[in-house]
Amino acid sequence: MGKNTPVLSRVAAQFFSDTHTFHKHNGGVPKHLQKLYASEAEKIYFVGDTTDFEYVAHALHEKGYKLRDFPADFTKVLEILKPHNQEMHLRFYDAMIYKAAQGKELVFLGGNHDEGMDLLDGLALEDIAIRKEAIYDAGVHGRYHVEHGQHFDEWFGKGYSDWVSEKACRILDHALEFDFELGQKFPKLSETYAFTNTLKGFAKSVGVVKPFKNNALAKAFKKGVDGVICGHIHKAANTFEAYRDRTIQYINTGDGLTHGTSWIHDQGVWSKLKRKSLPEWTKEILDPLSNPLEKYKYRDQSIAFLQAGWRAQLEYLHMKEKAKVKLGLDILEPALETA
Repeated sequence: MGKNTPVLSRVAAQFFSDTHTFHKHNGGVPKHLQKLYASEAEKIYFVGDTTDFEYVAHALHEKGYKLRDFPADFTKVLEILKPHNQEMHLRFYDAMIYKAAQGKELVFLGGNHDEGMDLLDGLALEDIAIRKEAIYDAGVHGRYHVEHGQHFDEWFGKGYSDWVSEKACRILDHALEFDFELGQKFPKLSETYAFTNTLKGFAKSVGVVKPFKNNALAKAFKKGVDGVICGHIHKAANTFEAYRDRTIQYINTGDGLTHGTSWIHDQGVWSKLKRKSLPEWTKEILDPLSNPLEKYKYRDQSIAFLQAGWRAQLEYLHMKEKAKVKLGLDILEPALETA
């Protein structure tokens, strides 16, 4: 843990979402990794799209693999794709296992980029609870419904939503690649992802955020809770909204793809954790030559967690492809071709 004593105060809960690990041009994983490593939260929630299996499947397809040929071994997948900064991505799971071993309560929810995790709902992997959705009970400070949020998206679930999602993801991929390459040439820009964030901001400004938020508030109202915590749209927020005859708190966790945002909660106070406020010693987790968690030998457990998730994702993709073929819609999602 380094020479210095941790100085972060213990808090009730911390929330991450949209880390999108193993995306080739991810720029936010180190930020989420450092914040997770530093965490003293009693409960830690990963609110969907933590592992970007959607991108992994797309990347395999781009290399000529059909769904039927996707390697079942996730380590083989990594050998094929060789994600940039792979060690930091794997280290994020080491840190998850580490926090579980410390006795923290970890809850991992699936999103639309790791939907296979929903098939594991109710199970525990490496002492990490897998859930489709959850309740964060803060006692006298309120109860919150927690889910990724793709079901709040107006596009999600419609007949053409897979096609739209595929195109939107690929546009985002190109933006990420542009910013990544720019950062390689100009290191000072390596973490800004200005073009990507501008593009995402534009997409949200044309009617995405308001209906998304309204649907999230409707879910909280139906559940009879005080607030809703979600991700999906990569736009951090903490507001109180009037909905029908009630006031409901709306919290969006932002993302770990470009921003690296994370919310913490304690005694009724919500704070967006700033990386600059983290103790200096926490930077040790980002040392490319030395993993401070290596001595605990968590990597095998991290790989086991990812392997279980990948196996579930493959099962989900095969189920989805069969349904598309049956409905005659399989031509809409080439990344899932089987022939």
